[in-house]
Amino acid sequence: MHHPLHPALVHFPIGCWSLTVAADFIQIGLGIDLGISVTLLLSVGCGMALMATAAGLMEFSKVPEGPAMRAGYWHMSGVLLAFLLFGARLLVDSQSTGTNPSSSTVLRLDTAGMICLLVGGWFGGQLVYVHGVGQHRNDGPPHTPKLNDGE
Repeated sequence: MHHPLHPALVHFPIGCWSLTVAADFIQIGLGIDLGISVTLLLSVGCGMALMATAAGLMEFSKVPEGPAMRAGYWHMSGVLLAFLLFGARLLVDSQSTGTNPSSSTVLRLDTAGMICLLVGGWFGGQLVYVHGVGQHRNDGPPHTPKLNDGE
């Protein structure tokens, strides 16, 4: 039985990066310092993204040529840009020791990162739900229930 690892791992960076954005809006909007929590979320998100990327690259060979492959390239491009933007966000955090980073820089990186993550995630959904990548399929037609002769 084969279970793709990539779909199981992507939940961690998605969750960590989404919580990072929420925490940044709380910090900037309400003035509550969440300091190390944001750095920890960014670090875990980026680390798990590397693992999800490695798993995704190993499974990429199973993507058929054509529209599915194009969706795969769009998916990879979107999430790679998201990784780079959230990685830059982590660098901004690490460079601002003792002081809060510029709120405009943080919000720009957060917004761009989330847009790229959403676009890349949408294409990942297209791979699975439209093109059937990573799903177990029988070679025969789909199962349809048979009606009794008397009905």
